Amino acid sequence: MVVGIAAFIPLVLAGVLAGGIIAFHRQLSAQHYFFLGAVHVADAEIGYTLRPRSEGIQVLDPNWKTPVKVDRLGFRIPVAASSETVVRPGGIVGIGCSLMFGHGLPAEATVPYLVGDALHVPAYNLGVCGYAWPGSYLLLERSLPVLKPSVVIYEFANFHIERSFAPSAPSSRLATAYLAATPGGISIHPPRARNEAVYEMADMLEPLYSRPLSEGRPTPLTPARFLLLVEVLVKGYRGGILGEPEVARGPFPTDEDFGRFVLGRLHQATRRHGATLVVVYTPEQYGERCSPGFRKAAADLEGADGFVFVDAAPLLAAEAHDRREFTERFSLASWDGHPSAHQNAILATAVARAVNAAESRPVAFAP
Repeated sequence: MVVGIAAFIPLVLAGVLAGGIIAFHRQLSAQHYFFLGAVHVADAEIGYTLRPRSEGIQVLDPNWKTPVKVDRLGFRIPVAASSETVVRPGGIVGIGCSLMFGHGLPAEATVPYLVGDALHVPAYNLGVCGYAWPGSYLLLERSLPVLKPSVVIYEFANFHIERSFAPSAPSSRLATAYLAATPGGISIHPPRARNEAVYEMADMLEPLYSRPLSEGRPTPLTPARFLLLVEVLVKGYRGGILGEPEVARGPFPTDEDFGRFVLGRLHQATRRHGATLVVVYTPEQYGERCSPGFRKAAADLEGADGFVFVDAAPLLAAEAHDRREFTERFSLASWDGHPSAHQNAILATAVARAVNAAESRPVAFAP
């Protein structure tokens, strides 16, 4: 009897593997947002960053593709710019997630470049899709001695609070630096795993999935795809990266304690290098307001040397009087709530004016 059961074990395992491959294939075939080209690289401290001197394409659907170019320092730059960036002190640095990176937009339409144009100083975009506060802060901290900026802009959205406590980047298996709250306070934890295997798998899958999908072509489960998925799954299991993405787990601090921690760390880091920190709150949707706890933490810092808070919600509300207008004016598309170029222009205008006021000196301003 035992021998008879044992004979079925390979069949059961084969069935499980086949089922896993089919499910994985369906998941890959359904993706509509991804990057083409190796524009990201694993990073032991943060989890991942943009790959220096790389070029690729951000795909939102076959009809919406945005070129992405990264300079020698690992920052996003306009496609026409040289990747051999020459650093000039006194510039504008932007940090944050896809909002700062410029999801679906050319680099020159992002907040740091618009502010740099307005103030006639160099701009450096350190935004990376999927980042929360920990990755943004760690990348800034290592970049400040190199860039020596006069202004650092952190574009904050309420979702950063929960995302900052998640060990995985949103909707992915990429391990990232994250925050944890203990009775002793809040601390930054390094990534729980390395991401080299994730990007190795992505490179294998791109020719048979991402590229056809970016061109609007179907991706049937052919023998070639089946065999590739077997190899990918084996690598994934060996690397321990095929589990579900890790979500944020408590205990969580209050939003005010989160605000005091992250703003305090950012302010200390920027002041050590003589830069002004500008925190810009931007709503994701119509009617949203900045978290009261975070806003209180920012209010307690206002008036401190080298700190400015800009609340964009009233500025956007002045132009959009309902949800439809908000989507039309400030969302990338009806199906994608990331900021439009128009919203970025409003934020950049507000930041440039705030910097002018904080520095109390006349600076040529381009509206």
